[in-house]
Amino acid sequence: MVSDVRMPGLTGLEVLEAIRSWEHEMPVLLITAFGDMETINTARRLNTTAVFNKPFDVDDLRIAVMYFLKS
Repeated sequence: MVSDVRMPGLTGLEVLEAIRSWEHEMPVLLITAFGDMETINTARRLNTTAVFNKPFDVDDLRIAVMYFLKS
């Protein structure tokens, strides 16, 4: 799953937390313009696959997605 961190309604971290509460090991890639340490530490605690800070290279995201599609 690819999700932004700050969205209306649920945040990307809340979605990630819900996925992990289902004991699902789905790869989760988060995108944020607000990559403060609290956000990154929370994402790590919830076992995120990667956090991309905006602006980021779209090719890096594409490579990460392709890697997990092949696994």
